[in-house]
Amino acid sequence: MNLDRKYICGLFAAMAVASFSSCESLDHTQKQWADENETIFVGKLDSLEVRSGMNRVEIVGQTTYIRTAKTCEVVYDDKKLKFNMADIVGEDGLARMIVDNLEGGNYYFDVTTYDANGNKSLTTEVYGKVYGESDVLMQTPKRITEILPQPDGTIDLYWNDAEATYIEMEYEKEDGTIEKITIDGEEEYTSIESWKLGGAINIQAFVLKNEDDLDAIKLDPLSYNFPEKIQKAIPKFGSGSKMSLGPSSDWDLTEKFTMEMMARYDELRGGDQCLISNEGSGGCFIFRNNGTNLQFYINDGGWRLAQYAPLELNRWYHFAIVYDGAAKMHAIYVDGVEVARGSNNGMLEPSSDLQLGCSTKFPDRAMYGDVQHLSIWSDVRTAEEIAEDFKNGGVFDGTEEGLKAYWAMDVNYGTVVPDITGNYNATFEKVTWVDVD
Repeated sequence: MNLDRKYICGLFAAMAVASFSSCESLDHTQKQWADENETIFVGKLDSLEVRSGMNRVEIVGQTTYIRTAKTCEVVYDDKKLKFNMADIVGEDGLARMIVDNLEGGNYYFDVTTYDANGNKSLTTEVYGKVYGESDVLMQTPKRITEILPQPDGTIDLYWNDAEATYIEMEYEKEDGTIEKITIDGEEEYTSIESWKLGGAINIQAFVLKNEDDLDAIKLDPLSYNFPEKIQKAIPKFGSGSKMSLGPSSDWDLTEKFTMEMMARYDELRGGDQCLISNEGSGGCFIFRNNGTNLQFYINDGGWRLAQYAPLELNRWYHFAIVYDGAAKMHAIYVDGVEVARGSNNGMLEPSSDLQLGCSTKFPDRAMYGDVQHLSIWSDVRTAEEIAEDFKNGGVFDGTEEGLKAYWAMDVNYGTVVPDITGNYNATFEKVTWVDVD
């Protein structure tokens, strides 16, 4: 059949106008049908998705084409759930239905909407996964692997590398109250400021498998306790041992300083045994013993000595050394009393590291014995202050004026230990920590 070209063009134009008019207002068209006693079919929920949860799911659907639906029916495993549309549709136009009391596994859900007269929409099948006990058992538990008290009174809880999105933790504070915190599951360790000796720690880890999941997988709770006591310990130095304190340039030692410590010797060898120094090429200082002689050297281009004798084995000493570049003076205090003094022309700028336990330049020149309560000051402590420090056992709280760093070294804090002021880290190498009852 041959059609006139003008007829064909007119037909397409009419179809376009009709299509535009029908899309312009679906509600208006349906109202016309209703006025003419035509049946308006029930619209179905569109673009259905299932959000996985622990022993439950949430079914979410678009309501764009819902017109006369009053209820929604969800069928699964021969079970039926009815929902009122008014209860499940939110302001965002999405319908949300919770299906709970489910065992873990995979499910198919049939979703159908109904109008007030019982007319129903087409049924849509949607698939979803429910997390259950088997999913919990498949996860490697997130655990605390180590509990380490720190010199500043805090305590660090170290975690294994198992998967976790976040961790909920409850623990006892020093005053006996319970603190609740949420921890990022990626943390290597968590630092706790206030904690109770022997106090309870309860954790529960959660794993969110997918960003859009309804729930994270909740792992079994685990319980721990803070230490019953802080185990006292003493660092013992010997061959190969050292406590590294970083570059001398970090300490600004050329103008003035005071250093104090408690020390006890196991051996007093005939050679040099370096206690603390930054010995190297150029300017430096050395505090050491040679046999029973206690020696404090300042290098101002030559070696300037202050010396005291005799030292004894197996006895705790409180040592203090002071250096004043402006006064061209350096001195040794033993047990709160000045015992030796030397003169110098001002220490040259040192280029080596500051180190306790052996010489930076000569590693075999090691101190054999124990050291505790090392403090470093930015000023010259007076004789009265040093006498008071001796009386207090060389112990400080970290807030004293002029105190740059202080390590009590009376608890085994491991190999990297911050000073109590929080300004400097010390690194221990081949130091043996001996527990003290």
